[in-house]
Amino acid sequence: MTETVVAMRPGNHVQVSHSRLSWLRLIAGELRRYLIECRAYWPSFVSQTAVMIVMFAVFVWMSPATSRPSGWYGYFLWIVASGVISEAPIATNSEKQRGTLEQLMVRPHSLPRLMMVKSVSWVTINLVLAILTMGIIVVLFRLPLGFSWEILPIALVGIASTFGFALLLSALTLLWSKVSGLVSVLTFLLLLCTGAVVPVTDLPGPLQWLAAGLPLTASIGLGKAAIAGLGIVPAEVFWLLINAIIYIVLGWLCCRLVIRVALRRGITMHY
Repeated sequence: MTETVVAMRPGNHVQVSHSRLSWLRLIAGELRRYLIECRAYWPSFVSQTAVMIVMFAVFVWMSPATSRPSGWYGYFLWIVASGVISEAPIATNSEKQRGTLEQLMVRPHSLPRLMMVKSVSWVTINLVLAILTMGIIVVLFRLPLGFSWEILPIALVGIASTFGFALLLSALTLLWSKVSGLVSVLTFLLLLCTGAVVPVTDLPGPLQWLAAGLPLTASIGLGKAAIAGLGIVPAEVFWLLINAIIYIVLGWLCCRLVIRVALRRGITMHY
């Protein structure tokens, strides 16, 4: 019995290593494809960056809190989150228009897995774009740039929570091609309710209740507190992590459910 178990271990190790390599290859291939699109459609990215800069200028004028040393952090996380959420239905619709969605569905990898890989690539690219955008904003407006190493894991957890939204929106696009029309409402709702530019305590009661359940709200609040040197409560970090995991798992489960319904009813190819 012992010999059999030992003989199986190398094979299991090879299988796990192959699975990891498969994930890495998918992510690398998706990143290359996305970078090619960025080079091909660079004017749209330039205009998007200009819009973000103008919006930040308006917020600085409307809210003095935005120009504090920690003011950049909330807007930075929102840029990443809005980019990921906006890209999800757009990318899925593009696959449908190019006629490549059917090819993705017959590949050895499952469609939910491919959507998760796409979400990782969207987060990576939008993180780089957000860093460049905030760099331009800091130089143009001469903002005091507060920083603390404690914000890095907090920011990553908050950004990772957007996977749930991205997976769900990607799957819903298989049923309704006009999902992208609702994305702007969702992204600006996140801008309002997460404390990115307006303190959560200044929001109406129902919006404060909504904000309390968003991982991005906790990530922004904890990050600003760390930059201001107020310290971080471990229990709040733990709740942020649990809340982010809940959003990711719910997004993954809803994605699988919607894909199953879409395959049963038929994927709409109208745009």
